Amino acid sequence: MHINRRTAIGVLASSALVPWLHYAKNARAQALKVRHGATTVQGKAAILRYREAVSMLKSRQRHDPTSWHFQANTHWYPRTENIEDIFSTVGVSPAEAQKIEVFRALALGGPMDGQNADGVWRTCPHSASSINYDFLSWHRAYLLCIETLIESAIGEPFAMPYWDYTVAPSLPIEFRQPSNDTNALYYEQRLLNDDPALPIGAADASSSLSQEQFGFLDVTASGFSLDIESNLHGTIHVFTGTAGGMADPSYAARDPIFYLHHAAIDRLWESWRRNIPDPDPTNSAWLARTHRFIGVDGVPMTWSTEQILDTPSLGYEYDTYEEVLVAANELRPFGLGTTLEIANSRGQMGGIRVASAPVEVPLAAAELPFDAKQLTKQGTFVLTLEKVSASANPGVGYRVYLNTTSDSPPQEKAASFAGFFNLFALIEEHAEHGADGKTVTIDVTPLVRKGVVELTNLAATTLLIEPNGEPASAVSIDLVRILYSE
Repeated sequence: MHINRRTAIGVLASSALVPWLHYAKNARAQALKVRHGATTVQGKAAILRYREAVSMLKSRQRHDPTSWHFQANTHWYPRTENIEDIFSTVGVSPAEAQKIEVFRALALGGPMDGQNADGVWRTCPHSASSINYDFLSWHRAYLLCIETLIESAIGEPFAMPYWDYTVAPSLPIEFRQPSNDTNALYYEQRLLNDDPALPIGAADASSSLSQEQFGFLDVTASGFSLDIESNLHGTIHVFTGTAGGMADPSYAARDPIFYLHHAAIDRLWESWRRNIPDPDPTNSAWLARTHRFIGVDGVPMTWSTEQILDTPSLGYEYDTYEEVLVAANELRPFGLGTTLEIANSRGQMGGIRVASAPVEVPLAAAELPFDAKQLTKQGTFVLTLEKVSASANPGVGYRVYLNTTSDSPPQEKAASFAGFFNLFALIEEHAEHGADGKTVTIDVTPLVRKGVVELTNLAATTLLIEPNGEPASAVSIDLVRILYSE
């Protein structure tokens, strides 16, 4: 069916995009909305309004742009999704069929007014292996769109609360109880419904908040954007939900906790931005990049990256911001401007494969230009897992330990715990995900200083990787190294 602009305008009851100027004007005219932590009094009140709105959005047909399903699919959806069923026009009136065809074009793209319009579904710019610069800005705009839909549903201003897991690392009770369909915030595909606590250390934002730059076009450092996406963001996803929920980008946005998680990530970004000189890239192409969504009445909403960098102009702020400690994890050059490799897994022919069982990997001491006794515990030690890849999203997170075994007592293992890694952003058929895999970096300086890793006996170092559940796909790791810098 050919859809002309007049048809679309009649269906959508609007003749223009909802512009960013609308938000800037409202922000100047009204007091800023405040996004509160989920455990605060104000946050809990917001969660009740959120539950009311989610219930209404879930009750709408999936082809409706203001429905929960339509908006979740904007993030991503699985290849098994029955698109024809969602946009079926069987048995409906001609007028209703025309509306559904317009909504299909908005979702998937298609001819409109003689041009091929891009759809908004499956537009989340996650990156599993390459540096991605649109992750933060896209999700900020996505949250703004969701807030407008909630405001329309409940008939009053609304600010998305954030999951304040940096101080309260448990799934809020409102998302767990009642644990049935009467609670629109309950989602069955979660790991935290019965045991709500995140693993110790999973909500640590210090690595991201200590970055000195956004990371744009800098191949020598991850920067804030990639660090928070790959580490804290992905870790929360895979330790909150299963492969049918938060652990898989194809389903993640169907879980109502998703939006509070991304409000938390947005708050951390804003905390970092407010404390870093010149925090934003100046690349003109990046600033001009547009993020398009479908809002109230099916009307497109579009922001450029430059337009969403200033939160007051968007009409909101946060109740508190995190302290930023710049350069706490900076790798400083050793000797002649290089970082030294002190141990590696090169003896593992064919690399390392992690399936469903824990894997123990012996590391070999690297050849050093001096006696290993000259290594000082005052330096910085980083564990790198390089070219980490999988054929599909594993749907689980991974714990990493040094110098312990899988059957060691829990207390001993806890003392040897190094950190987490995840492949959350590995999405099927996603063009950005190349064959090179991602590099995981974990600061193991604390383990060295505690004596868990013996600098004078690096040849005895072992690595332990444990999946948190049954992965959907095995993970391959090309190389593991421990790096040292003064």
